[in-house]
Amino acid sequence: MKEPRIVQATAADGRPIVLVEITCRPGLFASVDQDAYDAWVASGRSLRWYLNQNGDGTSRVVTRPHHRTRIVAVGRLLTGAGPTQMVRCAARDCLNLRQDNLQLVRRGPAPSASLPTTSESL
Repeated sequence: MKEPRIVQATAADGRPIVLVEITCRPGLFASVDQDAYDAWVASGRSLRWYLNQNGDGTSRVVTRPHHRTRIVAVGRLLTGAGPTQMVRCAARDCLNLRQDNLQLVRRGPAPSASLPTTSESL
C-alpha cells in the first residue's frame, strides 16, 4: 500500500502544522501540530490514517495500532485520553487534529450537586 503524502505547512495562527493524507482518500488531509506529529513518528505509530464514518453523520480519523484489527481514534492517542474520557473536536472538524481543537470530556453523566442522604432529609 502506498505511503500517505505528508505536507509541512503553517497554520493561520503562524504555528507549524503537518498535513497527513487520509489512506484510501487521495487529496483528503488531516492536520496535526508539528510537535505532535514529531512525537507520533518517534513513537513508531502508523501514519496510515483512515476516515471512519460513525453512521450518525459524524466521522473520526482512526488508525490500526501495531497492525491490529481494532481501530483507535487518532485524537485519543494524540491527547492520551483515558478510559473514562471522550475526545471531541471543538470546531466540529474531525480532520483538524490540532491540540487547540481536541477537547477531553468525561464520559457518563455530569456530576450533579450533592443530594441529601435519607437521614439528612428527615
